[in-house]
Amino acid sequence: MDALPLRTGHSFTNVTTSDGARAHYGDVINITTASDQQKKSPKPVSTVPFPRDPDYVRRENVIKDIGDKLSVPTARVALVGLGGVGKTQIAIDYAYQIRDESPETWVFWLHASSAPRFDSSVRDVVAQLQIPGHKETGANVYQLFRSWLRDPENGSWVLVLDNADDVRFLLRPPASERADGQDPRPPSGDRCIDYLPPSSHGKFLFTTRSLSAALQVTDRSNVVMVEPMGEAHALLLLQRKLQAGYDQDHGAELVKELDFMPLAMAQAAAYIRKQARRSSISDYVQKLRKSDKSMVRLLARDDGDTRRDREATDSILLTWQISFDYIQEQRTSAADLLSLMSCFDRQSIPEALLNDMSKGWGEAATDLSIHDTESTGGNDSASMTESVSSTSSESENEEFTEGIQTLLDYAFISMTGAQTSFEMHRLVQLATQGWLESQKTLENYQSHFISSLDNAFPEYASFEDWENCQMLLPHAAMTVAIKFRKREVALQHASLLRNLGWYAQDRGNLALADNAASRSLTLLDNLLGPKHLDTANSMGVLASVYYEQNLYEQSVKLHVQALEVRKALLALEAPDTATSMNNLGVVYSKMGLHEQAIELHSQTLEVRKTLFGVENQYTATSMTNLAGVYLRQGLYEQAAELHKQALEIRQKIQGPENPETLLSMSNLASVYFAQGLLAQAEELYEQAIDIKKKVLGSKHPDTAASLNLLAAVYSSQGLHDRAAELELQGIIIMEEALGLTHPRTVLATANMALSLFRSGRTENAIEQLRLAAVRSSVSLGSDHPMTISMITKIEGWKKQKQAFADSPSSKKETN
Repeated sequence: MDALPLRTGHSFTNVTTSDGARAHYGDVINITTASDQQKKSPKPVSTVPFPRDPDYVRRENVIKDIGDKLSVPTARVALVGLGGVGKTQIAIDYAYQIRDESPETWVFWLHASSAPRFDSSVRDVVAQLQIPGHKETGANVYQLFRSWLRDPENGSWVLVLDNADDVRFLLRPPASERADGQDPRPPSGDRCIDYLPPSSHGKFLFTTRSLSAALQVTDRSNVVMVEPMGEAHALLLLQRKLQAGYDQDHGAELVKELDFMPLAMAQAAAYIRKQARRSSISDYVQKLRKSDKSMVRLLARDDGDTRRDREATDSILLTWQISFDYIQEQRTSAADLLSLMSCFDRQSIPEALLNDMSKGWGEAATDLSIHDTESTGGNDSASMTESVSSTSSESENEEFTEGIQTLLDYAFISMTGAQTSFEMHRLVQLATQGWLESQKTLENYQSHFISSLDNAFPEYASFEDWENCQMLLPHAAMTVAIKFRKREVALQHASLLRNLGWYAQDRGNLALADNAASRSLTLLDNLLGPKHLDTANSMGVLASVYYEQNLYEQSVKLHVQALEVRKALLALEAPDTATSMNNLGVVYSKMGLHEQAIELHSQTLEVRKTLFGVENQYTATSMTNLAGVYLRQGLYEQAAELHKQALEIRQKIQGPENPETLLSMSNLASVYFAQGLLAQAEELYEQAIDIKKKVLGSKHPDTAASLNLLAAVYSSQGLHDRAAELELQGIIIMEEALGLTHPRTVLATANMALSLFRSGRTENAIEQLRLAAVRSSVSLGSDHPMTISMITKIEGWKKQKQAFADSPSSKKETN
């Protein structure tokens, strides 16, 4: 290739100094020969070291964005995104497009992953350009390259700096000019980036994983964020990679499993092609879903790709783990945060909780005392623990903020819309966990996570705790199957799962409640034995879950076990023993074993009178539960007397607007209703509703419960339309507060269906009862008595409807 001549009328000395850089006349005088000056300029070429990928799927919006930003003179544009998201492939595509559209434009490709590779790339380009003097001893190739780039007579050019993840070397002098370099000349002081001058006829395109790095070489307006592919593009890429082996249905599953990451999809396609006779997309998806370890094994493979840089791995997980190592080296706080975040559910990671956990990292976890508590009726419960504290020193906040910013810069995490929580790609989470396992530190982070989450999760959560619990629920739920070797961590895990089970039961998520409480009991049974108080606490929670599932025999068995443990260790008169007696009595009453229930509730009442006195909320709870048994037996006078006493006690010691006082008011109204004293019942229910709306709010499930009770009064008066209207209000509240499939929501829907049927709106009634039956089968099972009863009722209503349609009177009305 011919060498480039000097411009006419300029000596070589003038060329080196006209660019405004420091003049090193002695370095360049007499290095150009006459023969050099007579040579012609080489034809513009591209130094892109990768061939075009025939399978590449162009992302037009990104290419257009690059073109628009680079249309501004002297602009520097940076492609920023997660490793493996396709930045380099986009840059390659853009480079080839430039050459297609403008063959007279030079395209230079510089590897910017490290100072040595950058130096080698610059020297290769200078050699290819055959800049005069580049072969001379002591030639400053950086000066020569800068001069060439600045000279408009050399034509337009595009310069790509690929993998500029750590730009610190660009902000220092070239290695050959530093004291540790081989060039003995005094340094010029110019940084590497200074040798890449802004030019009206040149453009710069950087690719980097780090937003922070990008902002050191360009401004925010010239950053193009590269996100994972959309589903359509991802499917097209997979189709091109697999060709005949492509399967549309399973392809959609695969790209979703791989988070639409181009490198991961290319990696999967390479594996499937290699195993063509033994593997298909469906097989690969099954292997990915088999377990996290199976997915890590598959995505850690590196089968080689000629269209990727020789230093780059073809494994998506190894690609990220290289970045993890760098982050750990440069900012330990960021690595610790990423490690902790890999223990969370990957979505909606609360910033406040993460901040709190990061402050406690390395400190001994605080042990929680585990104890049973009282309730306002039915099964006993306790008040909430304090929410996560967000106080910290200024230095800790700075470390946290800078660590989070580093992770955001590398796109390992992102902020959610509310800007109060984070999320991370599932594959990033797996890669982090794999990286921690390779360092044998995963369990350390998981242990700290469990300890912190146990401290944060309210014990025996009440309604006031629900918002906090709901925030923590997905993160606690994902720990159910995790096993911990350290005894103290396993004990904290059992505590967390017990409280999770209690909350999940209250919210109607009975499957999760069962899993969590069962796992808690299993852990404590193995660690502490069946005759330990903590084990008895978990027995009590699981028994309550069984009660909500109408599994009364299993519930009784566990309550009896818990009661025996507490009797043996605490004595009969202990508060926790009374709690077990109370809860067992509630189950007996539901089973129709009224004598046993009366005996237990009477005992509990006497114990609590002795322990707490008559005017005590727990004593009032025992009065309430005993009155409930009397009501079921039809002993209305005894029930009314006890409910009145409980109401008076609560009004006096807890106040007229306390939720437990309002519960006692509703209980007394229920007795009036059973006695046929509808006016008195209606008055009390209306009072309870008014106060509940004021104190608890119009969207509280207890407010909805009172609406449904008042509806029952209207229905008994024949006011079925008015009853259905109130029941609908209650259902809307319950759906929002408890969920669509919560047993209370389901029962309220069934009651509304009954009111609709009684008002003659049979079609609407059948539709609502069918909806209730479907939801009941989801939460309780298709073989549950409630579900079966609803289905049976639907069939009965259908027959009645058909019988009426076939009756002479109906036909007469039609005619």
